[in-house]
Formats: sequence, structure tokens, C-alpha cells
Amino acid sequence: MRNRHPLAILFATLLFCLPAQAAEWSQFRGPLGNGVSQETKLPIHWSSKQGIRWSIPLEGQSNSSPAVTSKRIDLTTQKKDQSLWVISIDRKTGKVLRETRVGSGALAAKGASNLYAHRHNAATPSPIADEDHVWAFFGTGLLVCLEAKSGRTVWQRDLVKDYGAYDITFGMGSSPRLWGDQIYIACMTKGVSYVVALNKLTGKQAWQSKRKLAAKDDGPDAYSTPTIFQQGQQSSLLVSGS
Repeated sequence: MRNRHPLAILFATLLFCLPAQAAEWSQFRGPLGNGVSQETKLPIHWSSKQGIRWSIPLEGQSNSSPAVTSKRIDLTTQKKDQSLWVISIDRKTGKVLRETRVGSGALAAKGASNLYAHRHNAATPSPIADEDHVWAFFGTGLLVCLEAKSGRTVWQRDLVKDYGAYDITFGMGSSPRLWGDQIYIACMTKGVSYVVALNKLTGKQAWQSKRKLAAKDDGPDAYSTPTIFQQGQQSSLLVSGS
């Protein structure tokens, strides 16, 4: 599986064993970020020759999860030349609809590379998708919104340039969370540390909350993703970190 996208292939095979009306899974750990699905009658047996509708090889390396909408699977990957890509695949047939190069860059990490390089790179954060757009965040700080049908860039931001460089031992790996009209990103490091909400259609900042707290050594570092907690009519954004 070297220089392939093993997670993408695995998820594709599993998802396509489900009924055609299977629920969407449009971002990391599902719509609320709690990893809970209401699906039933899930497949429990499969092999390389059984229970698979299609399987395709994908170039590059990545640890991101796929975003699944009614017609597409959207993925991110980083190729050998450090270029960053968003790949869109037809959910029914497995046909690659488009591959969009959105940027390039290496993961900024100060930890020993043998502890992370084989399983973590700039394409670790998982993308988000709906029927019209794909949002992809990378460990370089690049955040991009693409038009789903054409792959055209709607907007993009360099969060390192806008808010400051990451100082995190194993490199930025937090996935963004989409809720309503905003995208939430948790950046918790020994350097800059914050949670920011951005308008999903423009990329403009709605609000920012500082997260600079007292903690020793690697204590300020976090690789977690925001989640949504609903209680009655109230919704809260939860982050896990220092």
C-alpha cells in the first residue's frame, strides 16, 4: 500500500456495501462529531473478493477520513512532491470525478520523525462536504473551499499567515467542524492557540477565542476536533485540549 491512500480505499469498500439510501457522513466522525450512526443492517463480513462494489488505487499518502455525501466521496492527499490535493469520487461507480491541486507544503513538526512520519502528514485533517462545496484543511495551515461540481476555488486562507505559526510537536492534525453556516477550527499549540469560527461561504472570521493556557512541556498541544453538544434548544461547541 506504499504511496497509496489506504484509508480511502477501505472506507470506499465499506460504504459501498451499504444500501443506496445510506446516510451521509459528511465530516470527521459524522454530522455532530460523535461517531454515532443511525444506520442498521451494516455489513459484518467482507473480503478482497466478497462484499465490495468497487475499489480504486489513489496516489499519495494521507490519514484523513473521507467525506461522504449523497453522490460523492471527497478525500485529501499529499503526493511525493508535497503537493496537496482534493479528490472527488462518484459514490456509485468509483469513478474519479476530479483531482484538484490546492497547494503544497510540508508539515511543521519538531518531534522525532520516526514517531509520526509513517502515519501523519499535512493531509491528516479530514475534509468536509455537502452537495455544493468541499472544505479541506491541511496541516500547513491551508484552508480551502471548492465548488463541488467544477473544483473551482471559492475561497482559501492561510491560517498560519493570518494567525501565527504552529508550534506543536507532531504537527497540526485537527480536523475542522461544520455546523450551520460556520466552520470551526481548534488550533491548540505551544505557540498560537485559539478556536476560530469562519463563515463557510466566504471564509471571513465570525469570532475567535484565545486558548493560551498554562501547561508544561507538550501540555498545550492538542490534535482533537471540535464537536457539537445539543441540550434542548442550546448548542455548545466542545474542544478537548489544555
